[in-house]
Amino acid sequence: KSVKKLVLSDNNLGVYGAQDLADLISTEGNALESLVMKNCGILDDGLTVLGRALRRNEVLKELDLSESEFQPYSARIVGNALKVNTTLQTLLLVDSCLGVEGAAAIAEGMKNNSALVTVDVRENNIGDLGAASIAKVLCLNKTLENLDLRGNFILK
Repeated sequence: KSVKKLVLSDNNLGVYGAQDLADLISTEGNALESLVMKNCGILDDGLTVLGRALRRNEVLKELDLSESEFQPYSARIVGNALKVNTTLQTLLLVDSCLGVEGAAAIAEGMKNNSALVTVDVRENNIGDLGAASIAKVLCLNKTLENLDLRGNFILK
């Protein structure tokens, strides 16, 4: 029997740990359905390799990268992965430094994604512009049921 859920929260995995996990989730035949990596010291380079692996993954249903440190580049990589990933149902990016550009990149990936049901981007300082990017997607995405935008300095 294979591991279906792996929780690594509150470990300082860094880029090398992210690379190992990227290798794991992109390996054919892996059974991992849930990967929880909240507060794991994953910076832009680690998020980039995980995003690239997400493009190839056909099993993962839940990914929690909360309290990571996204930059616009890694957010675009993850957003691009969402465009082609057909299994990920839950994406948690709470307090992950997305900002306006990161929110726009994730929103672009959500636009035609047919698997995502839950997206949580609380406390990412996305403001009105980031919220507007996500709002545009809501008209196009037919599967999204739960969206959490609390604590993002949205004024309008």
